[in-house]
Amino acid sequence: MGRYPEEHHEPYPLERWEPRSPEQWARQDPFREVDLPIEQRYPEQAQVAVFEAWNHLPTPLRRQVWFEREVAAGLYARSRDWKRIPGIRFLSVGNRGEGARRRRVGIVSIEPTLGEDRMPTHESLGIPESIRIRSRVNEDVFVPVWIEHQLPAEMLSHAFVPPGQFIAASNVSPLSGPVPTVQSGDVIAGESPAGFRTPGTLTAVVSRVNNNALLLLCAAHVLGKSRWKVVANVPVPAEVGNVIEIDQDLDAGLAELKPPWKVDFRLKAVPMVPAAPVMPYTDMPVQFYGGASGHQRGWINTVNSIPVGGKLVGIIPHFTVSIPSKPGDSGALLISGHGTDNPFPTAYAGQMGPQYLEAMTCAMLGMIVTGPSSTISPATRPQTYVTPILSVLNHFRLRAWVRSM
Repeated sequence: MGRYPEEHHEPYPLERWEPRSPEQWARQDPFREVDLPIEQRYPEQAQVAVFEAWNHLPTPLRRQVWFEREVAAGLYARSRDWKRIPGIRFLSVGNRGEGARRRRVGIVSIEPTLGEDRMPTHESLGIPESIRIRSRVNEDVFVPVWIEHQLPAEMLSHAFVPPGQFIAASNVSPLSGPVPTVQSGDVIAGESPAGFRTPGTLTAVVSRVNNNALLLLCAAHVLGKSRWKVVANVPVPAEVGNVIEIDQDLDAGLAELKPPWKVDFRLKAVPMVPAAPVMPYTDMPVQFYGGASGHQRGWINTVNSIPVGGKLVGIIPHFTVSIPSKPGDSGALLISGHGTDNPFPTAYAGQMGPQYLEAMTCAMLGMIVTGPSSTISPATRPQTYVTPILSVLNHFRLRAWVRSM
């Protein structure tokens, strides 16, 4: 179990507005007054984890992350205004525009009306063109409100029965052959007592706080229900675990490993152990290895995406990435960077030491839960929905196995 090096963020010294401790973060967090029950589960362990994931970023990106939370909180504070919009789905934060006109905006996502051929206007929806954000990092600023169409998301999984049989009991016992090796990115499936399997991708191998016993983490809609089997192709279908806990709000679950087994802590996307979690930010380069799609690269499209009027997709808040995904990718671990590249803009990375950059490479970010609708137009930006890994770890009181520096 590793931690980041203790070196700080030189040449970016701490700024006056920044929280200096997890307790200060919890008191000053822009989300503190927003009704987000999962996000606000801040026991002492979660406070530390969230603060460290933010504090390990360099100052320019700490500032960006903080401001993006301020914008999201400012949007959500006006939720009564948004709820009356027909077909509204999410409030989120992203960068929009072209070239020099590209800037950070608050996004109102609405479901397109059948036969609608153009975007509604601010005037037709009765919403302002900008909102005032009271900010610690930018003083008071007016942020544009951007309207976007957003098609419904779909689960990246489907139930099936293996060909030629109805009861899909494993025919390969780990005791009669090679010991199976499980790894983040493996194709796995939750298997019901009737033999139905729901395919997906293993997120990670984790442990409870204060307990080193290894557990399998994946999307809840892949694992199914408590006491279901977990089957993996390692390298042939084998039962590798049993589901022990599911949380439908997070769409995440845990399974205990069935001995004998081996664990490879390296990622399939990049053959290295992941780094500890950091907070995502808009336009961050990211990647994942999906059981159906393999190694995919893209960029964070929106952060702090909050469903209006209920938990429509995953956690509140979640974030989205501009990466195509397929059924079978559910549960895939999203990590920072492209390949072994660090996730920072060149202007920042050139001023940082190699040890610090190494600590940010392939950092854990989230769990893929849903993907683009099958009815999406080829001209529409692909959207894959991601549950923040910190929310999952904190909710289940888990530790991730990460690189030791």
